[in-house]
Amino acid sequence: MVKTLNWPGFGLDIAPFPTTESRTQVVDDFFSEVHYALFLRKIKEIGKILLDYKNGLSHPKVNNQYMVTCLVSSSELKTGDTSFLEYVLFHISEHVPKIENIFECDRLKFFLNKNHKKGKKCRHTEKILLDPDNRIPQSENFQAEHYTAELFTESEHLSSMQEEFRKKFGDNEKSYLLIFSHYVPCTIKHHHCAELLGRYVDVTGQQVVVGYEKVFPETDFFKSIDSMKAIKVVHPQIQRLRL
Repeated sequence: MVKTLNWPGFGLDIAPFPTTESRTQVVDDFFSEVHYALFLRKIKEIGKILLDYKNGLSHPKVNNQYMVTCLVSSSELKTGDTSFLEYVLFHISEHVPKIENIFECDRLKFFLNKNHKKGKKCRHTEKILLDPDNRIPQSENFQAEHYTAELFTESEHLSSMQEEFRKKFGDNEKSYLLIFSHYVPCTIKHHHCAELLGRYVDVTGQQVVVGYEKVFPETDFFKSIDSMKAIKVVHPQIQRLRL
């Protein structure tokens, strides 16, 4: 089943997208997309503040792509408790002068693409989060069986977020990895960020929710969504809805 909606800011007047009925998801259906939207709006706000600050210091300026990730508990989602994100927003000015390509505060992290020297490709935010040591080749020929949970468990970024989450909630509380990315995870050759996220969920079973604002011109939107079958993708027009 496919819906067609008017989609302001998408870059297209009409943008069709697969509905949740056409996607097999690992993420629980207990919470509605509007529940997730409440948190994604706060996470986006944090990201925009940090990006604006970084752009103000950069010569040349960094691009628009940024990604913010946060581990949120099922109890926070159930009650709409965004107090942790409000805390980050309140204290963000204390941390802003220290940011580089990565900013962290407890169980929240902010990433920018990492540009390499001339002649080297940059590393995208999803890759930095899930595979900081560059152990997973990003190639169309990298087969599904090559992705294992062990490849992801050594990510220092994931590990530190999970450790902070356990300190707060213990070992029995279910966590949801909420990701807001300016651009929907890409399908660009040699990056394949959407596939990387999808494989991460396939092999770990982690609950993941992705929000985004725009689609990069070189990304195949339908392929991106298809690569993230097991992920709840909250589209821009849903993010504006209120409980």
